[in-house]
Amino acid sequence: MPAYSDGAAPFGEWDWHTVIAPTKYLKGTDRCAVRGIVCESDVAVIILAPQGSRYAGDATGYFGFAVGGFSYNNAGQAQITQLGYPVSLNGGEEMIRTDAQGVIDQSLANNTVMGSGQTGGSSGGPWLVNFGLGVTPDNTNPFGRDPQRNRVVGVTSWGYNDNGQMKQQGASFFTKKNITTLVKDACKKVKAACK
Repeated sequence: MPAYSDGAAPFGEWDWHTVIAPTKYLKGTDRCAVRGIVCESDVAVIILAPQGSRYAGDATGYFGFAVGGFSYNNAGQAQITQLGYPVSLNGGEEMIRTDAQGVIDQSLANNTVMGSGQTGGSSGGPWLVNFGLGVTPDNTNPFGRDPQRNRVVGVTSWGYNDNGQMKQQGASFFTKKNITTLVKDACKKVKAACK
C-alpha cells in the first residue's frame, strides 16, 4: 500500500504479481556472515499487479536503482535515507525515515550497515542515496559525484535484536550480479511493468 499512513492508503492497495529472488540465496548457498542472514544477495524484486493498465508507480512515481557503489566514497561510505514501517515505532502504522551514514562492512558479507532505530516491519524498505533533490557534482570533492536523485542502493535486510542495545541495520550491497540480474529477469517476464 503506497504511502500507507495510520490505516489510510491514498494510492489504493496493490496485489503482487511476480516475485524474483536470487537462486543462491533461496538454496542457502549465498555467502553469508550469519547463515541465512547478513548475506551478499538478500534482495528480491516484486512486481505488483496492475489495476487495469496502471501500475502502482504510475500513481506514486518510481525510484531508480544503482549498483556498484553509486554515491559511495572511496572509504565505502554513503549518506543513506532509509524508509520503513517498523512495528516498534507507531505500531508500523506510519512510514519512518532514517538518515544516517552507511558503510560497507567486509566482515558482514560486504553489507552496508547504518545506525537505525527501525526494527521488524522495516524489512524490504528502500535505502536511497540523493533522496529528494539531486546533488551538484563537484570534481574537487569525492562526495556528490553521482548526481541522479532517488536511487535505491539496498533494502533493509537485517538488524540487531538485543532489546535496543545496538541500533544498527544492514542491507545487501546492490551489484550487477544480484539486483541488476533480478530486474532484467523481471522485465523479461512482465515487460509492461518496466519503465
